[in-house]
Amino acid sequence: MELWSLMHFLMPHLFRSRKEFSYWFSNPLNSMVQGARALSDGLIRRLHTIMRPFLLRRLKKDVEKQLPGKFEHVVLCPLSRRQAHLYEEFMARSSTRAALAGGNFMGMMNVLMQLRKVCNHPDLFEARPIRSPYAMDPLALPVPALALDLLSPSSPLARALLHALKLDQDRARDLGPLIERFTCVVPRVRSSFPILLSSSARPPSLPPALHPPLRHLRTRLLRPYHPAALRQSLLFPDKWLVQFDAGKLQTLARLLLSLKRGHHRVLIFTQMTKMLDVLEQFLNLNGHVYLRLDGATGVDRRQKLMDRFNNDERIFCFILSTRSGGLGINLTGADTVIFYDSDWNPAMDAQAQDRAHRIGQTREVHIYR
Repeated sequence: MELWSLMHFLMPHLFRSRKEFSYWFSNPLNSMVQGARALSDGLIRRLHTIMRPFLLRRLKKDVEKQLPGKFEHVVLCPLSRRQAHLYEEFMARSSTRAALAGGNFMGMMNVLMQLRKVCNHPDLFEARPIRSPYAMDPLALPVPALALDLLSPSSPLARALLHALKLDQDRARDLGPLIERFTCVVPRVRSSFPILLSSSARPPSLPPALHPPLRHLRTRLLRPYHPAALRQSLLFPDKWLVQFDAGKLQTLARLLLSLKRGHHRVLIFTQMTKMLDVLEQFLNLNGHVYLRLDGATGVDRRQKLMDRFNNDERIFCFILSTRSGGLGINLTGADTVIFYDSDWNPAMDAQAQDRAHRIGQTREVHIYR
């Protein structure tokens, strides 16, 4: 119907009747498509002969000589230690083995998707936890009264200990930079300082608990170790683990550094929006200037982002989701395309790489998978 309408508009005196056009071409072609009729090369050639004076078909291969070259590279990325552990642990689960043995399509696709998350970045599969020990009540320790008297700040022994331990405090202060650089082990269980119990009589001016002098001494002696104690009470994942937890990001970091030195500009495509969030953290850590486009980006903003990237050479990288950024966008300002993960449909990746390799591109385009 659409083809006849176009031809009738161009030459109404020749393509006058839609019924005749359908009899000669539309009905036989529909029958061929549905398998009710054998394929007729003569009918197709006759239709091409009629259409050729009115239609100009221009393929990319016809103008490819005017375009710069396109080169594809496959880069192998080993799994990190954490990725390998999660991969093997997931495959060893009884639920995974049952899904694979059952042969159900949806079950197998779910397994593949989970493994794909592990290979892209382990945080997509299982985020790193914030570690803290389980807090318990302090222990109650019976202490001889004589020991408490000797450790009183007014006793000669306590003063001698404080004088002797100054060197240890200095040593702890010198170790401060090392404590800040290294991660301390977080224990599974912790409690406050033990409660010291003694039967010694004290003047009424002192509190009932008999260990405040020892607490004062402990606080003074252990003050240099306070940063280490804090690091043992609450541990947040190190920000650089975003890069070192994924083999792909380790390889990507080296590749981007090399491309930046060569004054190249990059498009990075991925399938998952959450992976775009991880890529943003990674690019910020490495100090790369970037733009982002995904399915939530409005039409007006898409055009602004596209113009900004093509006109501003300070923007090194553009991260996009393949589905939303693979069609209708001209990004000839980039000469390198990186597929962080490939689409199930190869045609989607072909469309995405043509965002850079298209008419208007003046440099060779390199594609990394």
